[in-house]
Amino acid sequence: MVKKTMKNERRNFQKRIMILVVDLILVFLITAQVQGKEKAIIYLKDFAITKGSFILLGEIAEIQTENKEFFKKLKEIRIGSSPLPGKSRNLNRDYILVRLYQNRVNSEEILLKGAHQICVSSSSRIIKKEEIIKLAKELVLPLYQGKELKIDEKRIPSSVIVPPNKVSLIPNIESSPDSQGYLIISIKIVVDSKIYQTIHFPARILSERGESKKVKSNISTFQSLANLPFIVNRGDIITLLAEGENIRVITRGKALESGKKGEKIKVLNVDSLKKIEGEIIDNKTVKISLR
Repeated sequence: MVKKTMKNERRNFQKRIMILVVDLILVFLITAQVQGKEKAIIYLKDFAITKGSFILLGEIAEIQTENKEFFKKLKEIRIGSSPLPGKSRNLNRDYILVRLYQNRVNSEEILLKGAHQICVSSSSRIIKKEEIIKLAKELVLPLYQGKELKIDEKRIPSSVIVPPNKVSLIPNIESSPDSQGYLIISIKIVVDSKIYQTIHFPARILSERGESKKVKSNISTFQSLANLPFIVNRGDIITLLAEGENIRVITRGKALESGKKGEKIKVLNVDSLKKIEGEIIDNKTVKISLR
């Protein structure tokens, strides 16, 4: 009887050992299967700077994977539109996961680590007012030797923020000097062979002795001339501003028409690619309706 009991206990112990071994094997197989699906580990940064028109995953995260093709695919995924030069944009994990899914990356193929929210800024170059004034004088004064150039500096922004790509400034005399020496000068800011912004401002050619008194007495002439040129030109990259009750939305746009301050022109919302109409506030801003 005792022997029989011991024999049964031994059998039960062996069964427990077998069950434990099977469980361990299953755990090992499941773990191996899960690890096999994770082709890449993506470490999200707290802060990142983007250089192009779109935010790429490779700019906001460090990607670890042995699969070269998968690495290349992940690195080039467009997460969203870049903020305007000098501005920033916040992205969270959920949004990034959605963009990965839209680009046919299964959540089981990647493991997200790092920051839960990323602040993305656009790299930029600052063009100062002094640079624009110097360029205008270098254009005009050689044509009128022995003269001085009085520029209405109030019509020139203190600085213009542009992408850090290939930037060139193209000065031009828009109108010949009138009988009092007044003329209009424009500076085209060209980025990657495309007009990014055009700045117009009035100036006056003076003799070496000055004539500064006449300039003071002709402020109204300056103001009337300042209103002649368009302050927004077709093709300019601008800021679209929409305001409503307790809400203010700012996004990037492109002018489809030229216009003066207060005029309404057609613009393109760069993010949605929707064409809308807005009112020109200044040479960088067009106000649109939320409706």
